[in-house]
Amino acid sequence: MVPPSCLMIRVARALRVGGERGRYFTTSQVSRRGPFDVLFCGSDAFSVGSLKAVLEATDVWKSIHVLTPDVQVIGRGGRKVGGARQVYKCELMSFAEENGLTLSTLSSVKTVESHQQSRGPTAEKTALKPSSSRWTPPTPFDQHDDSHLLLTASFGHIIPNSLLDKFSPPHRLNVHPSLLPKYRGAAPIQWTIINGDKSTAISVQRLVERGKGIDAGDIVGVRDNIDVPQDATFPFMMQALAPMGGELLVKTLREIIAGTSIARPQDSALTTRAPKVDKETSRARFSQQSALTINRLHRALSHNHSIWTEVNGLHVQLLDPKYVPLSTTLSVVSEKTEDLHPGTAWLDKSSEGRSQRILIACAPLEEDLGALPNSDRQEHLTWLEVRTVKPKGKKEMPVKEWWNGLSHDVKVRNRVVLDATPA
Repeated sequence: MVPPSCLMIRVARALRVGGERGRYFTTSQVSRRGPFDVLFCGSDAFSVGSLKAVLEATDVWKSIHVLTPDVQVIGRGGRKVGGARQVYKCELMSFAEENGLTLSTLSSVKTVESHQQSRGPTAEKTALKPSSSRWTPPTPFDQHDDSHLLLTASFGHIIPNSLLDKFSPPHRLNVHPSLLPKYRGAAPIQWTIINGDKSTAISVQRLVERGKGIDAGDIVGVRDNIDVPQDATFPFMMQALAPMGGELLVKTLREIIAGTSIARPQDSALTTRAPKVDKETSRARFSQQSALTINRLHRALSHNHSIWTEVNGLHVQLLDPKYVPLSTTLSVVSEKTEDLHPGTAWLDKSSEGRSQRILIACAPLEEDLGALPNSDRQEHLTWLEVRTVKPKGKKEMPVKEWWNGLSHDVKVRNRVVLDATPA
């Protein structure tokens, strides 16, 4: 006789996904389990939302152990600069400590099989590459047990197979802020904003071995049709999505415990990517990007990376780039056709009662760009407004102060040519 705790069931149940009618899926085999001993891996506010919901749902867990990145020391520091180093502790670590949860960091799970020991500020990234290290999870997760559950959300590191193998495939889950397989990768929220999506979603997926793909596991939970405001920023979306992810995760865990969980494979043909963003992502490309796209980049990335360009080879950050609606009349713009090129900036002195601004010509809107012959593109340029800048090595300043400090060989007929098409 098969004991109840090992009962394998197959449920045939309709599941509507992504708001699409007529798409139905049946379950694969699932096991009736729970409550769980949980190993929770995460780092930021999105992962805090998931852990908080699980912590409050005392019916789904017996114990919780949290795994986070290590504390980071930022800045050069040292005695000569008065100990200017700053210690950065991720939000999930702080939450775990505040709630008295058992906590481990990545340095404690790395094994001596890593090809490089952790020395210096960049060594951790090298040692934690899945191809060069093996992780040993904390006790009791170093031994396989069907009551163990691996949960991840915004962890920032690929889980190596040596850790995944310690958990049953249905008991290793990830909370991902997109409707998978859309936006597989490290930055789904950022690319949702950059691409101007009007709605987004949250998925709970099974974690699979690295060789099967990133974010490629079967889907066991979805919350879709989440509105993305037209002026959404990354911090706003993070705050909005975090509790929703937690609610969906708890709902999914309760379905697993009840034996009603449904898993469906992803359609890889629909895959889009959300690669990691960095400083180069935030570089303005005026001849390729519309002013609206550059504004979206600002809203998606400025919490970490300011939009920037170069003027005569000198780096300058554009701290408040705004899209100027096409219906706006711009009397300051030169009437000379040869001046109207993406990357050309003018100083607008006409703003009464407000700080002065520069207006930067950008490519036409992306939906128009492909259909326009080159001869018509000047008539469909979009415009970016900037009032505050930060030149490299200098303080933040009003754009007029920066403009007045530019050399005469940079300014021609009250216009400046920015680096429109960087390599």
